[in-house]
Amino acid sequence: MNAFSSDATATSVEACRRADQPPLTPGSLRVLVQIQEMKVGQDENYIAFLNLLASHIWEAGDATAVLAQVQDIILAARAPARPCTVHAWCVETGDHFEHYSKFIEAPTPDHFGNPVLSAGLTDFRGTTIVGLLDLDLTPAAARIRIAELRTHLDNVEALVTTAEASAG
Repeated sequence: MNAFSSDATATSVEACRRADQPPLTPGSLRVLVQIQEMKVGQDENYIAFLNLLASHIWEAGDATAVLAQVQDIILAARAPARPCTVHAWCVETGDHFEHYSKFIEAPTPDHFGNPVLSAGLTDFRGTTIVGLLDLDLTPAAARIRIAELRTHLDNVEALVTTAEASAG
């Protein structure tokens, strides 16, 4: 297995790679450095898990697929077969009191590869709220924010039109 010190940088991580391994994506380099940092002060079982995770990322060269597989395994292990009986949109299974929908996000990530404009539904006490812009909104308030975003995107499109005219 590849290893590097806890104060490793992306350059020093890449220097540890074997010649037969595919190149690491920039996101994978960040994840590997974060995994090293996460080991500090942890018990041996958690460190073993992080080492296993890192070794799979090293071999794949890309953390995205490896982390998606881990998430799928965790979700499958947590999910009894019985779906939510309260809301059809709820992704929780078995006995539960808090209801969550699957989150959706804009198809374009930010510069760092993070999702933008994620949204979903939550019901804690019989009232369904819309999670949008890091806010918990009533459906009416969410519609107002969506209208504001549409207006903003129209303004952004006007800027693009202006840029195209200037370039011509």
